[in-house]
Amino acid sequence: MIYDPADPREVRTDDGARGRRALTGPLLIGMGALYAVGAAVAILTIRS
Repeated sequence: MIYDPADPREVRTDDGARGRRALTGPLLIGMGALYAVGAAVAILTIRS
């Protein structure tokens, strides 16, 4: 998977990276959810 420096979102592929690109969305959503949970736990820990 080769990322174009001019546009990080655009992936130049010639080895079937389309499938991996399709996984990027759910992966980012999952990481975002983990980050949100971690932030909530940190806030609750600080407040208590």
